[in-house]
Amino acid sequence: MSVILRTICDKDLDNLYMLNQVIFSDLIKYDKNYFSTFCLKGHGKILLEYNKPIGYIIYGYTCSNCVQKMTIISLGVLKEYRNKGYGDVLIKESIKTLKEHNEIILHVMVNNMNAIKLYKTNGFVIIKRLSNYYYQLNTDAFIMQKINNR
Repeated sequence: MSVILRTICDKDLDNLYMLNQVIFSDLIKYDKNYFSTFCLKGHGKILLEYNKPIGYIIYGYTCSNCVQKMTIISLGVLKEYRNKGYGDVLIKESIKTLKEHNEIILHVMVNNMNAIKLYKTNGFVIIKRLSNYYYQLNTDAFIMQKINNR
């Protein structure tokens, strides 16, 4: 199998948008403009199999109590490619890329047990529960955090 993982760039905008729409069809979706910022800054990775996009991760700074924190914004793998280790590859490679940051955080739906397990396996811990964070879905979120050991 020919699988390539690389940093995203501006030419990936359409593929990231398409992946997000397919992977999260019944959940929270981002518009194309939202992805353009990450593409221009190279803040993410895309996973390709024979040049077909099959997964992605994007990350960037968010502000929490006026402190900028590196945050994993979105991670997704097409359904037919799940449980093959691709999510793990995306997380591990992103952690390597973000190693200069003391802390990485993310939000995850409390009922997304597969994602929570993936994040815990990669050193993230639950630090807080946010009530009705995904208000469109009437669902709580966990904030998970990883402290990087340089």
